[in-house]
Amino acid sequence: YLGYQRIIFVGDSRTLAMERCNTYKNVEFVGDYGKGLNWFKKEGYDQLMELLKKNNSPQPIALVFNLGVNDYKYNSEKYVPYFQRIAQRLRDENCYLFYMSVNPVDEEKLEKNTEYTMRTNEEIQIFNQKLQDGLKEDYIWLDMSTALMKKGFSTREGLHYSSATSVYILSRGIQMVMNANAYL
Repeated sequence: YLGYQRIIFVGDSRTLAMERCNTYKNVEFVGDYGKGLNWFKKEGYDQLMELLKKNNSPQPIALVFNLGVNDYKYNSEKYVPYFQRIAQRLRDENCYLFYMSVNPVDEEKLEKNTEYTMRTNEEIQIFNQKLQDGLKEDYIWLDMSTALMKKGFSTREGLHYSSATSVYILSRGIQMVMNANAYL
């Protein structure tokens, strides 16, 4: 991966769907279903740090965060300060930092589904803009949301992507990391 020893994706059920479709070597995942920032602070961060302890190479690790779809409505103001706060610690672990946009939902399908809280693409885009603006000093922004809106995407019930879309997000995400030229 252009000098990275591996890529680690950190996120929620959408990230774990990418893990189920993963055929790439040296791509790992940290995530949990239906979770967000509070989970990452309490459990995910420690899981990530355990994974980083396995780093026995001078090559850096690309860390791609993709959290927010589950809790942007009530936690949006906490994301930027938290991820700013942990940035230096992660860089000290030989990581290059990326944040992948919170990706769109199929509003029509989601509205009909009573199992999940309604989310709108407008709200998601506002949250993405806060993240992008607030994290630009420490994280490279991966705008998967725009790529999905242009290409199209399919979901099972409005929120969770089909296998084909998950495969696309994973492969395109890896490509975006490599195209960022953060590490050469």
